[in-house]
Amino acid sequence: MASIYISSDAYQWYESGPVTDVTIRGNHFTRPTTPVIFVEPTNQAVDLENPVHRDISVTENTFDINDITLINAKSVKGLRFTANTIRRLESPAHPKYTSPLYTFTACTDVQTSGNELNTE
Repeated sequence: MASIYISSDAYQWYESGPVTDVTIRGNHFTRPTTPVIFVEPTNQAVDLENPVHRDISVTENTFDINDITLINAKSVKGLRFTANTIRRLESPAHPKYTSPLYTFTACTDVQTSGNELNTE
C-alpha cells in the first residue's frame, strides 16, 4: 500500500471527501512500495475544470526508493513536488529503472522542480 494515500470516496462508500491545502514535508521514505504518494479519488468522470483535490504540496522530503513510482495522482489542481531528495537504489532484482517517477491523470497546474535525483 502507498505510504501516503489520499482518496475521496465519492462513488460508493462516501467515507471521505476532497482535500485542499495539504503539505507533506520533512519525511524520510525508506524503500516504500509503489506508489509512495497515491492520490486516487473514486470519481468516475474526470473533469479538468472541476478537479476533486486542490493544492497538494510535497516538499523537502527524502525518498530512498527502488524501481517504483513516487507519485500517482488523479484529479488534482495545483500539485507541487519541489525541493525533494530522491535516491534511486539499484538492486540485483531491479538493475534498471523502468517505472516513471510520476504519473498524473487529469491533473493541472503541476510543478516538479528543484528536486535532487541520485542513482546508485
